[in-house]
Amino acid sequence: MKISISFLELIFKEPAGTSRGILKTKPSWFIEVSADGKIGKGEISIIPGLSMEYADKNSFERKINQVANIFRQFPVWDWMLDKSSFTFIPLIEKELANFPSIRMGFEMAYFNWFNEHGNFFLKSHAFSRMHIPINGLVWMGAIPTMRLRMREKIAEGFTTVKMKIGSLDWNSEKELLTELRNQFAPAELTIRVDANGAFEIEKIEEILHYLKLLNVHSIEQPLAKGSIEETARLQDLGLVDIAIDEELIGIECEEDMFSLLEKIKVTFIVLKPSIHGGFKGTKKWISCAEKLGMGWWITSALESSCGLQAIAEFTEQFSVKIPQGLGTGAIYQNNLPSNLVVNSGYLKAQK
Repeated sequence: MKISISFLELIFKEPAGTSRGILKTKPSWFIEVSADGKIGKGEISIIPGLSMEYADKNSFERKINQVANIFRQFPVWDWMLDKSSFTFIPLIEKELANFPSIRMGFEMAYFNWFNEHGNFFLKSHAFSRMHIPINGLVWMGAIPTMRLRMREKIAEGFTTVKMKIGSLDWNSEKELLTELRNQFAPAELTIRVDANGAFEIEKIEEILHYLKLLNVHSIEQPLAKGSIEETARLQDLGLVDIAIDEELIGIECEEDMFSLLEKIKVTFIVLKPSIHGGFKGTKKWISCAEKLGMGWWITSALESSCGLQAIAEFTEQFSVKIPQGLGTGAIYQNNLPSNLVVNSGYLKAQK
């Protein structure tokens, strides 16, 4: 068995604006496992400033190679104890603790190698029928640029649009959201907003009151991570449904997952496998949320088409009904070849 690691700096076609700044590039590492005449590929995707496991490129690469050396000690078919729960053998589990993106990369490589059809989680016939509703994402940017992007999403057939907010003056963002709602009634267009923890506690209630007037579906992570009691209070106000994602980062024990969700009592959780414990952690979060009657959706963490296909196949297994936060990697100049296409607000397999 051979394991090789390669690096690719993904280059955005246009700068991607977030509340943490402007992204022009994003690092990804790729794993290739070869054994018994078969190859398995996986992607390790991180977002600097958001992925807690990442400090700098050199130390992170050392960790990837350290983990790869552990995997090399075992035949690939012996890596995993339980495929349904994504549980590796104990020595590997110990090495992967608190490194969700590395976990996801090796989960992908294992299942890609294991699947005789060359996919990750779906058989060929199931992959060809994949039909996942997704939201159109409008990145932060200058108001004219965001207005243009919103119009493009509507023209492309999206009926749910998610707008990143929190980096500009709120009054400017409010005007843009108002303009969108004036053009499209709630029955025609669902609006989600994602604050990435950008708002202060003193201002957020006023913002929620306005979002309610616009019939906004939900606001994602309105307050910074760690604001558990305050976020629970916002949910109790009943103005706009609250979703959280950054709040979930760094929790791997299922009891701790359940305890957090029981305290914060939001309507939705938003899951990024490469940040929220790989596919194993994502499955545990879904289980906890469903026990508490919470909704959820899965989104990507700026993966290339390789990671996006694996996330899409994983998501398709749940027969989701509400729009997810997935795509094809078309935001990159140097994206890898993709088997995915977006058509009228649905993610599908390319034919």
